[in-house]
Amino acid sequence: MSKNLNILQEQAKVSMLKTDYEKQKTDYLPKIYFSTGLDYSNSGDTFSTTLKDTNKDDAGGNVALGLEMPLYDYNKSTKLEEAKLEVLKQKAFVNDVKNEESNNFETILTKIDTYKKHIKTIEDNIKLYDELIKANEISNQAGMTSMYDLDILRNTKEINLYDLKINDISILQQYVKLHFQTRN
Repeated sequence: MSKNLNILQEQAKVSMLKTDYEKQKTDYLPKIYFSTGLDYSNSGDTFSTTLKDTNKDDAGGNVALGLEMPLYDYNKSTKLEEAKLEVLKQKAFVNDVKNEESNNFETILTKIDTYKKHIKTIEDNIKLYDELIKANEISNQAGMTSMYDLDILRNTKEINLYDLKINDISILQQYVKLHFQTRN
């Protein structure tokens, strides 16, 4: 159950909704910001022809520190409660999915167990058919039973052999269902 893909997907949605709720809570908190800037310019203007360095260099910088406070939002509590409610609804849905997948898991295991019991019964029947075929062959040679009765027993045994193969395939199909419901 801990590796079931449907459950893992729904639990991931819970995490996503929790993150969204926490993000919405931070939207209503004060924010502090800090920024800096630097500029430099060099112009080819000359001040005087008698000076060696006649270029004009300008450099400047700025620093800003600020605080932002959100204004009162009368929808704040409603928005936060809606986000929290979505998280809780998703958690409840995860529990529903867990119960559903648990029931599916139990159903599959019950089917596998039923197929195995059916195989055991068929194997016992095949042993009985082998004994009946031997006895019927002896009585057929003595002329007490017809060849038709012997053919019916042989055909029924063959049908049971095919039933064994069918049940083996059915068990494999149930295991495949389990495999594809889980993550490797």
